[in-house]
Amino acid sequence: MFAHNLLSKSYDWLDNRFYNLPYNSQVFYRRFLLNNDYKSIPIKIDTIKERLNLDDNNITNLRNTIERNILTPLITQGLIDAYEKEKDGLYGLKFIIKRSGKKKVEEAKLQK
Repeated sequence: MFAHNLLSKSYDWLDNRFYNLPYNSQVFYRRFLLNNDYKSIPIKIDTIKERLNLDDNNITNLRNTIERNILTPLITQGLIDAYEKEKDGLYGLKFIIKRSGKKKVEEAKLQK
């Protein structure tokens, strides 16, 4: 797959600023958003905790960590547009990631 991407010159999906993001932001983007084209993505806080191996049992600290160290840097880099918190859902707290389509992201890269 890697060789195929190189041969098809499809290796510039993320610019170099991506690697300046905190580690958890990079992993979150790779695991939840990279291969996902939906404009609204609901993700339970338990799923984020499990897939990123976060082990803080204090829900307030966990929520603040996700907001400050994962979602805010992704907004700053322009990889997501916004997020919302949905409290008291069927399965507890979840974050709803909002982003525009890939066309707008590619246009923003061209403008820079």
